[in-house]
Amino acid sequence: MSWVLVSLADQDQDVTNLVKPVDKTTDLKFQEPMTWSQEIFAVLVLSFFPGCLVWMPLLITGSLLYTYLYPESWFLSLIPCFVLFALIWTPVSFQPELMHRFPKQSLYKYFSFKIVYEEQLDRKTPMILIAPPHGVFPFTNILNILCNKKIFGINFRGATATAALRAPVMRQVMAAIGCVNAGRKSLLKTLKHSSIGICPDGVAGIFTGRAQDETVYIAKRKGFVRIALKMGCPLVPVYQFGNTQLWDLWYDDYGILASLSRKLGFGVLIVWGRWGTLVLKRTPLLSAVGKPIPVPKIENPTEQDVDKYHKLFLEGLTNLFEKYKGNYGWSHKTLVIS
Repeated sequence: MSWVLVSLADQDQDVTNLVKPVDKTTDLKFQEPMTWSQEIFAVLVLSFFPGCLVWMPLLITGSLLYTYLYPESWFLSLIPCFVLFALIWTPVSFQPELMHRFPKQSLYKYFSFKIVYEEQLDRKTPMILIAPPHGVFPFTNILNILCNKKIFGINFRGATATAALRAPVMRQVMAAIGCVNAGRKSLLKTLKHSSIGICPDGVAGIFTGRAQDETVYIAKRKGFVRIALKMGCPLVPVYQFGNTQLWDLWYDDYGILASLSRKLGFGVLIVWGRWGTLVLKRTPLLSAVGKPIPVPKIENPTEQDVDKYHKLFLEGLTNLFEKYKGNYGWSHKTLVIS
């Protein structure tokens, strides 16, 4: 039996009061109503984060251009650059209390965010939740980070690219909600006491967003399987429906921006959202959480070991997509593993 959290907007309710069984007729893409004040507040929050991915480059470019045109006022025009540079070096740490103050309810309503899960996750066993697709920015994963503790009762940390933990504003938010570096050493250390969520298609996954079908760049990404084998942690397939629809994007057909993005560790492309602005579209988001795949603890796994469990994971992810795509209104779509 599968279960879905009907609404995450009212965090004062007990989670058990928010669930109902799911069958093939259950609509998992319905949009929840919002008051105008709730929507305005959500838009302001999203303009700041993850809107900083857009307004920060524009702010820096504008400051540099103004300095070039009016060199006599260079100090005032470069103040935004000085502030952002200072934020790069400002110490920041995990702030668990922020999880209660973060404007989650407005965001849950804005995205009509729902979670459907195959079974309750074991709160005592650290596990690795693999949650593609990345899209321009994996905002569905952020929403998962904010609610997994309440829903499943597990200690949970999100893993993110080094570039995200270096960029000003982005690093402040990501680190404060508990994100850790996605490097091997960091993940091994974190898995000793917490479950981890990873979106392994990363930057490469950004440049599959224009396809009619859903494409996940994960066929050759096997590092998370090696870590799971080394730690003996179960692998949990998770599919984030709607994450590729939050922003429209443009990039060249020659692979120049894709190649540059891989080298820099973050996407270099043109994006726009609701009303042609940097605000994410009000697209219903669904996080489908599959059954954990048991993984044995092997100190030095062979390629055959890795391939075996990587194949099991891909099968689990594909089955998860096929099972719920109709509920999400995507019966016409196919999941392509690239």
